[in-house]
Amino acid sequence: MKTLRLPILLSILVVTAASCKKEETPEPTPAPTPSYTVPTTYNFTNVSYTGQTQRIAMMDEISTYMRTGIQWERYWTHKS
Repeated sequence: MKTLRLPILLSILVVTAASCKKEETPEPTPAPTPSYTVPTTYNFTNVSYTGQTQRIAMMDEISTYMRTGIQWERYWTHKS
């Protein structure tokens, strides 16, 4: 078994050294500048935030529920 150790290590070294060639990467081409018109004023009267407020409310409920699980864990681990 000891006689195979050196050839195996040498073959691993050769394979590793041969596979570590640096690849040449071409220079990235710059992205074209987009052409669009930025408005001078904004109108937010038609925006609806109901989806965001619902998600925040759901996250509050999930957080509260997770805290009750932690309290139950403390109850059961310290009860004995």
